[in-house]
Amino acid sequence: MRCTSAITLSLLAAAAMTFIAAPARANLVADPGFEFAAPGANAGSRTDFNAPASFDGGDWTVTQGTSSIDASNSYVYNGEKALELTTGSGIDAVSQILDTVAGHTYTITFMANADTPNEFSLIFGTPVTAAPTSITSNGFPGGFVQYSATAVAISNLTPLTFLGINTMPDADSNGHTVEIADVSVESSTPTPEPA
Repeated sequence: MRCTSAITLSLLAAAAMTFIAAPARANLVADPGFEFAAPGANAGSRTDFNAPASFDGGDWTVTQGTSSIDASNSYVYNGEKALELTTGSGIDAVSQILDTVAGHTYTITFMANADTPNEFSLIFGTPVTAAPTSITSNGFPGGFVQYSATAVAISNLTPLTFLGINTMPDADSNGHTVEIADVSVESSTPTPEPA
């Protein structure tokens, strides 16, 4: 009887170990398409937000400069809105704090397009070195490209930040530069499944 119990426990332990390596695949980003931003925006409009304002009730915050929510179909990838960085000269940045696990690797993807030269940074607690340093200009409407990079979380609360600089020498407040949509951050580190 004691031998049978030991064998049963060994089999249960072995069965539990076979289900350990399933990666978590849930998007950690709230309002990933910016659809809840600027709720009163009319179709075809652009609504500006200055730091330190939130444009969607607290998920995304403008952390530097002025960023906009674009509701113009010509500048939107999917849905009705997109984030617009670098509407004029200077540095614009938006950020969202994500619940992460320190030491885990995360895959960050987003759609982006631009119509003027720009400098771009993706920050996941620290700058993501594999991210683009400029968003390619592919023309509007359409022209959005998916960008992807991986980064390791250095704490359990990690700010995800998009930062853009319009590098046009005669940039003005009417110039669109970087449009961002469909942001995703998913853990690519395997996590144990419940036994």
